[in-house]
Amino acid sequence: MEYLYCILPAGNKDEFLDLDCELIRRGVDAHISMLAAGGRLYRIPESDLNKMPQDEKGPYLGDEESGHSIYKLKDAEYNRVEWDGSDWISLLKLSQEARNVVEASRNHRV
Repeated sequence: MEYLYCILPAGNKDEFLDLDCELIRRGVDAHISMLAAGGRLYRIPESDLNKMPQDEKGPYLGDEESGHSIYKLKDAEYNRVEWDGSDWISLLKLSQEARNVVEASRNHRV
């Protein structure tokens, strides 16, 4: 499978939750790697690009109003390890696990 990537430094951390929610809302099978310096590396399958917002330059990571460029990254796995990034985490799987926890907590209320 081919992917496109977006690297965001720790200075963008206030956007991470909104970006994650937007990807989940759109049903994009995106993965994230949390970098030791506080940034994130986003990985988006080419097959999901049609679900992403687009402008004249093509698809991007964000919402209809603004976002960040996504691009091919030749050495993505090498860079992820070199930057001390976590293993890839599926946002859709994380979202489902969170829903399961919320549902379980609702079922166990007294």
